[in-house]
Parts: sequence; structure tokens; C-alpha cells
Amino acid sequence: MRLRRDQGGNCVYSLVDQLDRPEDNRVSLRKHIWYLIGALGVLSFPLWSATIPGTGEELSAGFRGDEADPTSKFVVSVWRTGEGLPINDIQDLKDTPDGFLWIGTYRGLVRFDGVRFQSFLTTPQGARFGMRVWPLETDARGRFWVAPDQTGILRLDAGGFTEALTNGYVQGRVQSLCSDGGDGMMWVDGHGGLGRFSTEQPGEAEKIDGAASGLSRWVRDFEGQLWLVSPRSLKIYEKEGWRDVYTSEAMFVATPCRAGGMWIARDAKLWQVMADGTTREEATFPWKGQTRVNCLLEDSQRRLWIGTLAQGLFNYSSDQFKLVVPTPSSITCLLEDQQDNLWAGTRGGGLIRIRKREFFRHGLHTGLKNEFVRSLAQDTAGRVWLLAGDGGLGWITNGVWHAAGLAEGWPGIDSRSVLPSKDGGVWVSTYQRGLWRWSNGRFSRRKLSRPMPEPAMDMLEDHEGRLWMVTDNSGIFCLEKNKLTGYSIDDGLPSRHIRRIVEDEAGEILAGDWEGGIARFRDGHWKVVRKASGHQDAVRSMVATTDALWIGTSAGGLLRFKDGRTARISLEEGLPDVCIEQLLLDGRGSLWGGTPHTLFRISLAQLNAVIEGREQNIGAITYGRSDGLPDLSFANWCDPRSWHTSDGELWFATANGAIHFQPENLQQSRIPQILLEQTLLDGKPVGVAALQQLRLGPGRLDFRFTAPCLTAPERVRFRYQMTGVDPDWVDAGTARSATYTGIPAGKHVFRVLASSPDGVWGSKPATVTLAVHPFFWQTNWFLALIVGVTAGGGVWTARRATVQRLSRRLEKLRQQRVLDQERARIAQDIHDELGANLTSIGLLADLGARHKSDPVAVTHELDQISQTARESVAAMDAIVWALNPRNDSLDNFANYVAQFTRDFFRPTELRTRLEIPANLPAQPLTSDTRHQLFLLVKETFNNIVRHAEATEVNLKIACDDRRLRLIIEDNGKGLSRKTVKEGQRGLANLRGRIERLGGSLWIESNDGQGTRLEFVLPPWKT
Repeated sequence: MRLRRDQGGNCVYSLVDQLDRPEDNRVSLRKHIWYLIGALGVLSFPLWSATIPGTGEELSAGFRGDEADPTSKFVVSVWRTGEGLPINDIQDLKDTPDGFLWIGTYRGLVRFDGVRFQSFLTTPQGARFGMRVWPLETDARGRFWVAPDQTGILRLDAGGFTEALTNGYVQGRVQSLCSDGGDGMMWVDGHGGLGRFSTEQPGEAEKIDGAASGLSRWVRDFEGQLWLVSPRSLKIYEKEGWRDVYTSEAMFVATPCRAGGMWIARDAKLWQVMADGTTREEATFPWKGQTRVNCLLEDSQRRLWIGTLAQGLFNYSSDQFKLVVPTPSSITCLLEDQQDNLWAGTRGGGLIRIRKREFFRHGLHTGLKNEFVRSLAQDTAGRVWLLAGDGGLGWITNGVWHAAGLAEGWPGIDSRSVLPSKDGGVWVSTYQRGLWRWSNGRFSRRKLSRPMPEPAMDMLEDHEGRLWMVTDNSGIFCLEKNKLTGYSIDDGLPSRHIRRIVEDEAGEILAGDWEGGIARFRDGHWKVVRKASGHQDAVRSMVATTDALWIGTSAGGLLRFKDGRTARISLEEGLPDVCIEQLLLDGRGSLWGGTPHTLFRISLAQLNAVIEGREQNIGAITYGRSDGLPDLSFANWCDPRSWHTSDGELWFATANGAIHFQPENLQQSRIPQILLEQTLLDGKPVGVAALQQLRLGPGRLDFRFTAPCLTAPERVRFRYQMTGVDPDWVDAGTARSATYTGIPAGKHVFRVLASSPDGVWGSKPATVTLAVHPFFWQTNWFLALIVGVTAGGGVWTARRATVQRLSRRLEKLRQQRVLDQERARIAQDIHDELGANLTSIGLLADLGARHKSDPVAVTHELDQISQTARESVAAMDAIVWALNPRNDSLDNFANYVAQFTRDFFRPTELRTRLEIPANLPAQPLTSDTRHQLFLLVKETFNNIVRHAEATEVNLKIACDDRRLRLIIEDNGKGLSRKTVKEGQRGLANLRGRIERLGGSLWIESNDGQGTRLEFVLPPWKT
């Protein structure tokens, strides 16, 4: 693997076969030997890794840092490939001033911001060997340096990695880099020799003779002296040259000692070697066998850390060894970052972080027989009393648990609540044995003036020494000078189901019930000050500040009751959960709380700012497994369950024991540096220059940013804003990206801020300027054109709408006229056909009545009545057929006319012939058209019967060129001039009907040769 420059001058990496290069014939024999040893090591790795612990990932999979010994003073976190680490084998670690952690591996360089891992200098595609990237170093100006295998030395600048050392003495592999921290020099040890070069003007390295190289490394101690540490010797490099300090026949590992000189691990013992060569044996390692020490590091607290081959990571402090990380994976490197975290790289076990434990827990491991703690409190002597779920009662002094028993007169009965008294005693509420009191080292049962119907679930001793006791279903009881007084709904309580009772700073007592009702005790009376608001607001916890009452509810979030008004904080404002089991003030301006799943902290000032509309998010800070806490479930039944002790500690009762901590130790006030990592346009990266020539349209612009924090990165929050788009800051929570679409044309500035893990916002945002240029359709001239076209179009549209409106009115008038004409036609048909027939039937009936003595005449008149009735039925059938819209088609018309033809000529002797196509086109016919055509057929048939003297009639319907032709032929006597003159009126009626439909009539006839009538109807009319 080597670095070369392409035609554009950019540094690129390429894989070359070193053995094919002529200059490689000059490689020393020692270098070939080392290559051979390395190859044998790689080939034999699967064999010895199967037998030696710590060399395979599967062997270390059983260790989880967040499940380490709860008694340890440290919290251990582990990252492996499952958490995003690209490879579990780590060889070197280095942090930079911007907060990043850099990781050197066999397969490239990795950068870690506390949340995400990002790879650099990875193995090129097709390479036979991994890209070994280490050692790592920073110079006096904080710039990052790295020496990839067979590449040389690279420096990270604003534009990326650049080649910093060009002369060829750095051949193959660089073993170590060491910055002097002052004069701008970098010391290097490689297979090509020892040397140094200027970090300000790198180019060629100055060789340093007089010492072996290849397996040694440069180390600067805490006094600034430069040491060369080899496997069997220690040398100091001074201006006069080399000075031998220490030699040994056995191999050893060394690291600078803050007391002066070096720590070395040799022969299973720890030694201190001073610069003058004096040595002192410090201690013997506690493990058994020939376990090798791989690395040493003394941290800023003067604790010595010892990384071993297979026994894990040890801590040596106060003359004692402590196993902190019990992993079988080999510890390869150690680093203390700027935030006092210790990092360990392993071979196969991933990346490990060790930091000081801030949260402590009392449970089974400290002597409790039941970890479910119901109630806790501190007495005046400093003892913290714990009441466990099985009735176990005791106290903790200096971290030691003492269980109360028969020696103190405690019978071990099931209890509900424990409360210290201001006179040094302790009250204990039991389940069925009444009220007990601890005084002068003994327990005794307290006799009351009246029995309590239920055990007290919460107790409070006010400033006057009165003992207040809350029950589940019987209200509140007050014990004052051996007199027990009960209070219920009749006495002003909101209900008999009281849950919590507190005393505010003014000395007034406040009680909350199961539906959110709040009552205040003043001047000897209870008064409801907040009405019940439902089961979701059941009071789970309460704390009083100088001007407000904060209420934790069962499902309604956090309530602030102030000046008779209630404000609600819920998930939308950043609350971790809507169920708040416990609340506690720390006296430092923060409100602490416990939900069914987590511990959180919120600034009271931020809470008030959100309620008053000055902020959007409360910025709740949560604590969990990464802080050394187990999966917590906060106790939710008896009180008190949380306590602020006299030394400033906060205690909480949980189902996992009692947790306690000092809030001031949790302040992470360092604000991480905010960095804009990448800008994407529709998923593709864009540079700074391209951001000045944006044409977005409907495109999407993504900004990716980070704020490196290696202590509590999960609590770092972000807010961003784009000028001209966002009227105010947008709270992004812990998300590390922002997305915009439809950004208007113009110049904009995107800026982003980060907060510290404890919620303190930075004041210097990271910014990037962008210019969005409009498309032609977004320009002023195009907009003016659009306005003009739109105005013209509006005028045209208005005129067209007016015309259409008038056309619709005319069409409605036309339709009304047609409807009126149709009604007139129907009335005329009924009058002409049915009226005449009914009149005829009436006349015939009258004649029959006169001729009743003449049977023959009566019979004749009855026959005429019958005939007239049938004609009336036929006429009515024709009218109904004409009116039915289902018959508005050519096919239905043809079928009806065919049936009518057969019925009409059946009583006559005329033969009929019908020529109608089997498949007529699906041509619609209006009811008026059908009726008029039918009348043409009927009138023509009547004329044939009356005047033609024919013996045969032919009806033909044809469609060609989308024109309807109705043809009626007979073989009668035809039309002579005399006949035409006499029938001129009837022919005119026929012609008039067809012409009203827009059609025409063609007549062919010769005297004595029959007649042919052809009615032609144009397609538009049908």
C-alpha cells in the first residue's frame, strides 16, 4: 500500500507488489526476516487463537461493560461491531482537541464522536492484506498525524489527509510517533531507522543514529524528557546524545510515571525506574501464571492501569490491584482522553471505556435481603434508613448496611413507611401492628388515643412537630401531643383517597389525592385549592418550591400548580414519560424525578421558560445503563421514597435497591465543539462552492452535523436554524441531521448549536452559507408574465364562464320548450286517439241501447265497441312506448315497428315482408324521433290499406354511412297524377314530419306499378 498523486495532484492510495520493484532488492535482510515472522504469525493466528483466551471475538462476547460489578468504583462500556465499530481488533487510540477519538486498526482508521463510527483510509478493493493504520499522534498545535503501513506519514488538515514526509528512509512500517509538544518536532521510529522532522515544514526527516530501531518507541515523560523504550532497554535522548538508563535480560513494558521516571512491568512485578537509573520494586501482580502485560498507563488521578494478554484490565491504586474489566480479550492499548475517560483497545473484544462511577446502589450485594425498597429517609445522626418489601428494616452508615432485628426490639414485621423525627427518633408504619418508634437504639410500639383503620402509606413531620399520616381510603390523620385527629371529605379534603402530603416553605401542609385534587391545611382547616381532574392526574409525587407546587402524576405528566392555575408538561415538551413516580429537589436549581423506567433531571428555570412560552423543550436529561445504572423501576407506593441528605446526596427507592449520588459530580459543563460534517443535495454530497450555486426546486437539502463527546454523548442536544426559512431555533433533540425542502431563492445561513450533556447551550454555532438561485419560472420577469397571462386568462375565463352560463340558460329554455312540446304532443295524441275512440265507444253504446230489441244491430255495435277498445289499447301502448326512455335506441324502435307491422296487417289479406338487419348499430334515438317515425310508419300503412289496393307490403330498415333509412314498398296501383293531387294533403303531412326531424322523403311510383317511400334521417338527428 503506498500513497501516490493523481493527475490533479490529489493523494490517492494504491496497492503495489513491492517484490516486483527493482529497488526492493536493496531491502535489508532484517526487514525480510520481520516480514517472514509477521506472515508466520498471521498464518498461525487461527491455531493459537483457539487455545489462548482473548484472541477471538467469541471468547469475549460474554462480557458486557454495563453489567459489571456494581461494587466497582468504575463504569465500563463496550462497543463492538454490533454497536457500529467496524472491526473488533484495535491497535492504537488517540483523541484530538476537537473531541474525536481516533482508532487505529488492521483495516483502516476509524473516527468516533461518541455516537457514530466513521472509517478512513480503509483497505482498497482487491487488496490481499489489510490497511494497517497506526501509530497515531497529535502535535503541539493539536493536528492529527498517522502512519499507515507502507505509506509513510500523513497529516490531517482541513482538506483531508496529506502526505507530510517524502524522503524514503521511512520504509515499510513506522513503529512510533512522538510529538515533543513544544519545539514543533515529531520523533519517528520505523524499520528505516530513528529520526525527527519539523511538523511546521515537513518534507524530509533527519536521521538519528546510535540506537536500534524497529521494535522501540519514542515516549515523552511528564517532565518533558524524551525516552526510547525498547523491549529490553530504556534510553534518554539528550542534546549530547544517548544516555542509557536501564537494561534487562527479560522483556518489559514501560509507561511514564507522574512521580518521575518510568513504570515498567517485568517478571510478574511492577517496578519504578528513575531517570538516573535507580529502580524500585513497587508490587507483585496478583494474577497467577505467566500472563503477559501488554500496556501500562498512569492517569491524571495517579492510578496505574495495566492491560494484560488474557486476564483483563487491572487498576493499581493505594497499593492495591483491582480487576476492573474481566475480559479474556487481549488489551492492546490505553488512552486517557481530555474528559478523564480511560479507553482500552482490545484484540477481538472491541473498544472499552472506563470512567468513574457516579451512581451507587445498595442491594443484595451490600446486604439487603430484598432489593425492592419501599421507603427511605435520613435521620438526624446521618443514618439512611431503608424499608424493604419483605418488612426488612435497617440503616446504612458509611456505606455499611445494618439490619434491624430483635436486638433493637424490632420484630421484623411487614411495614409500609419509615420517617425520621426531628428529635432523633424514627417512625415506622406497619401493616397490621400499628405505629412504631425507634428511640435511643430501641423500637417500641406507640399507643394512640384512637386506632387507625389503615396503615399509614405516607408520613410527614411538620415544623411544629406534628406527625401527619396518609392512608389509602380513610383520609389523613394527625398525631399531636399523643392526640390523634382524623380528617376526611367532611373536613375539606378533596376525597378520602389521599396519596401524598408535603410541607411548603411557608409551613403550610398540602395533600394530593388519586384524581389530582389538592387541599391546603391552614388555620386548622383543610380547603380544596385544586379540583380533581381525572385518574390520569392521580398524584404520585409532590415537591414544593418557594412559589409553586410540582406534581408528578400517574399518566398526565408533570404539573405546576401556581397561583391557583395548573400548567402541564408532557411528552411534547420533552418529558421522558407521562408517569412520574418520584420527585426531588437538589437545591442546585434542578428537579430530579423517577419514572417507571428511568431517572431524569430538569432545570427549574427551563421548566418555567417552557410553561411561559419562552422555550420549546424542557431539555430533560436522563441517566441509564451507560451511567452504571441497572434497568430501574422506581418505587411507586409508600412515602417517603426519595430523600436529600445532609451531605447533598440524593437517594431514590427502586425495585432494584436504593440508588444514591452527588448531583454536583454529574455536572458535565464542557460544551462539545459543533461540527458540520456533510451537506447532501438529494442524497449526494455537495461542496462549499456548490452551495453558492444551488437550484433546489423540489429538491431536498440535508445537513449532517455532530458534537464529539466521549463521556455522555447520548445527552448532547442540538438546535438549528436557517435564516429566511426558520423564524426561530428548531429543537432537534439528539438528532444529528436537519432536512429542508422548498428553500426560497436568496442567500441563507444555516447554523447549528450543541449543548453540554447537562443541558448548557453553546454560544458559537457552526455555520454554512448557501445561495439558492431561482429557476427562470421563479424570476421577476417570469412572474410578471405569469401575472399578465393570468389576468388575461382571468378575463377570458370570466367571459367564457358568462357565455357558458348563458348557454346553459338557453339550453334549459330549449329543453323546457321541448318538454312543453312533448307534453302538448302527448295531450294531442291522447285527444286524437283515445278521445275519439272513447267518444265512439260512447256513441256505439247509446246506439246499442236504442236497438236492444234488434239483436243483430246490438251485436254489430258491440263488435264495433270491441274493435274501438282494441284500437284504444294499441294507441295507449304506442304512447307509453314512446314515453319510456328505455326504448330510446334504434334496436328497440326496429323491434317495435316489426311487431306493429305484423299486428297491423294480420286482420287484412296483405302479405308482409320485413327486412331488418340482425345487428343494428347501438344508435340512440330520442323519444320524439321514435314517436315521429312511428307515426310515419302508421300513417303510411293506413294509406296503403285504404288506397293502394295492394296484396303485398315490404318494410325495410337500413343503416349506411351512419344514416338511417326507413323504406316502405307496396305492389298496389301506384300513384297517378289524379291520385297525387287527391292525396296531396296526406303526402304533405308525411313530408312535414320527416323534415321536422331534419330528414327527407323520397317517393318512387308509377301508375299500376306500386309505390316506394324512403324516409332518410341524418346521423346528427339520431
